[in-house]
Amino acid sequence: MKTPLKTNPHLSKHSIAKKNLTNLIADLDREDLCTLLMELAQRHAELYDWLEAALSVPTRSRKTKTSRRKKVDADVCRRQVIGILHSLDGMRRSEAYWHVRELVQGLRDVKESAVQFLKAGDAEAALTILLVLIEETSEGMELIDDSDGIYSCFIVELAEPLAKATRRANLGAYGRARLVRRLAKVENYLRGYEMDDIVEEAIRRLRLTTINNVARQNENASETTQLGEYPGAELPMRQSSFDKSKRRNRRTVG
Repeated sequence: MKTPLKTNPHLSKHSIAKKNLTNLIADLDREDLCTLLMELAQRHAELYDWLEAALSVPTRSRKTKTSRRKKVDADVCRRQVIGILHSLDGMRRSEAYWHVRELVQGLRDVKESAVQFLKAGDAEAALTILLVLIEETSEGMELIDDSDGIYSCFIVELAEPLAKATRRANLGAYGRARLVRRLAKVENYLRGYEMDDIVEEAIRRLRLTTINNVARQNENASETTQLGEYPGAELPMRQSSFDKSKRRNRRTVG
């Protein structure tokens, strides 16, 4: 006799609710949907943050021009992630256990928005989202029941896109140094869970980029020194014509 598969009763209810919701709003027009969203946003403040974050993500179906798309707000993203992490507050530990997978899915949706930005060539926006995720989820290790390892596996998933975003983002020397300090804090925190290697690659790439840029600047400085003190020193004809015009001006004034 086969042992019946254990299922989460809460998840089955949610899946039914989603199907019913699709049928419920099928006949609504644009104006009705906008009115409904406005009322929901007034009743649930966190919904506005979710909408703002969702609408900033580039998609194939959305025809909004990249230049007109609103920039990613790190504070909005942070509130969204913190809201997901605390969505199990108030539940009994035995009840919250069944919702960890659902919580991780919410975090994975946020991560996927960063991946979409990477695919669209906006590494800076992706990096903003991924930094918030890695910072908040690492601190969330103390909040979440990770008996099945689902939560920690998600944090491991952040390593690859974080390294890509770090490599592609257009950061200055100050931006890279600041980013290294932020990632170092995460690294120290995750070291207690033996997961510090997640941000190692990103930090290594940042430091390597800094070293390469310094070497390139030194080479450029060396070439400039060989050419002369002034950038125009290798162009004597232009310098000579400039001197002649100055002499003419002096005679005119005299």
